[in-house]
Amino acid sequence: MKGKLKLEKGSLVTLSTHRKAAKALLETAPVYSAQHVNQADSKKTGKAQKRGTLKHKKFITTSKGLNFESFPMQLFQKAKKYGIWNPSDIDFSKDREQWQQLSDEEKKIITHLSALFMAGEEAVTLDILPLIQVIAKEGRIEEEMFLTSFLWEEAKHTEYFSRFVNEVMVSRPDFEAFHGPFYKVLFYEKLPIAMNRLSEDASPLSQLKASGTYNMIVEGTLAETGYEAY
Repeated sequence: MKGKLKLEKGSLVTLSTHRKAAKALLETAPVYSAQHVNQADSKKTGKAQKRGTLKHKKFITTSKGLNFESFPMQLFQKAKKYGIWNPSDIDFSKDREQWQQLSDEEKKIITHLSALFMAGEEAVTLDILPLIQVIAKEGRIEEEMFLTSFLWEEAKHTEYFSRFVNEVMVSRPDFEAFHGPFYKVLFYEKLPIAMNRLSEDASPLSQLKASGTYNMIVEGTLAETGYEAY
């Protein structure tokens, strides 16, 4: 591209050299005066208040900066280092061969465990968002960054178990038949209720209950023991 980027109020954008594009774009920013902003805000105030919309007053990275020594940031570094596995890279051909050699009882046990993990991983992928949003709204950026790795990992776990079932078991039994009363109380009710309550009540107590349900019960107890059985 050659020429000069010129942005004017009401005009079309004419792209030119990349070098001058950013500068020209920044120079046009003052065109939108405080008056324009205030007029736009006044029209949206009512709706924004009803939705509880929050505006950014400042950003941590451009004010005091990230605290790289904080515990959440240290955990985030580990999450990036060790969370690099890709479910799509796993070759299930050997597992498929071994599956055919299992007895019916062994297949049932693995199917049972898979049914619990499949829905469990999907549940936490669905339900962790309110916790991340609460942390974000409180400006706890380091913790939020670490929590994004949770969502990333849970999504990969969900993908993994779906691929395992599709490529190893081939047939799809009634997985939900293995979801007993206790399992349903926890994953169908307690977990989503505790997590989604944060959208209305972000108090420390609600955060504690949500985190306790997710981190201590679902992950710390059921998932950890389930990994050993699997």
